[in-house]
Amino acid sequence: MATYIRWRLDRVIEEDAWCYAELDETRWVTRYVERRENNDDATFAAASLAEEMRLRDEEGLPALSAYHSEYGWTPEAAVEYRFREISVEQFEAIWRQARHACEAGLRAHRR
Repeated sequence: MATYIRWRLDRVIEEDAWCYAELDETRWVTRYVERRENNDDATFAAASLAEEMRLRDEEGLPALSAYHSEYGWTPEAAVEYRFREISVEQFEAIWRQARHACEAGLRAHRR
C-alpha cells in the first residue's frame, strides 16, 4: 500500500521548496513532486519512477534525458526525511497541478 508524504527541502529554505512523494512499502519514491509554495508555486519536478524505468529500458538514454528535461527526476534512495503524511487526494491534486505545469513547459529550474 502506498504512503503519501510532504516535507520541506531544507537546503533551499529561502525558496520555500516543498517535496511531495508517493512511497512504496519499502519507502522508495514511486512518484515525486518538488515545488516552491509562495506566490508563484513554481514546479521543479513531477516525475514517476515507472515512467523513468520504462523509458530507460524500452527507449534508451536519449528518451530518458528528454523526460528528465521535462519532468525532473525521482529521488534514488529510500526516504529518510522527517515528513508529514498527507492524503492520497492531496497528493493527486498536487501531482496533477505539477504535471500540467511541466507539460505546459513551465517547469522551473534552480538558479
